[in-house]
Amino acid sequence: KWLRNMASGIIGIVWFYINYFTIPAMVAEELSATKGIKRSVDLVRKNFVDVIIKETAVRWGFGVLAFFVFISFAAGGAVIGWFITSGDILLTLLVTILFVVFAAIPSTLILRTFDIVYVTLLYVFIRRKEGDITGKTAIPSAMSNEMESAYTRAKSQQ
Repeated sequence: KWLRNMASGIIGIVWFYINYFTIPAMVAEELSATKGIKRSVDLVRKNFVDVIIKETAVRWGFGVLAFFVFISFAAGGAVIGWFITSGDILLTLLVTILFVVFAAIPSTLILRTFDIVYVTLLYVFIRRKEGDITGKTAIPSAMSNEMESAYTRAKSQQ
């Protein structure tokens, strides 16, 4: 059983790195899914150190940021709970837990978005290193047209 779990974990890690740049490659280079996966494998292989730095140091930084957000909300909840409940420890603890839970939802979404943005910026950085992108970074024309169309539809419905 432990061997099966270990094999499953290894396959999961390999799959994670295989698909590391798949979405950015599909969107920016207008590739199909299979070509996007192949491009992702190539980019990760050539830039493994950059990817590992992101997955260790940058992720650690995001973790520290998340920790401070949770601690701040917990402390704020404890102080507010203490004053609202006139010092009742049990209710103060309940308010603190409530603050932490409600802090977890938006902070998780925000930090996950930071993570996705960082992967995209790393992708653009690597593409610039390869010489594929020079000057201003632009959105592909097909995506730009689609976004313009959606914007126009939304404006006309107001």
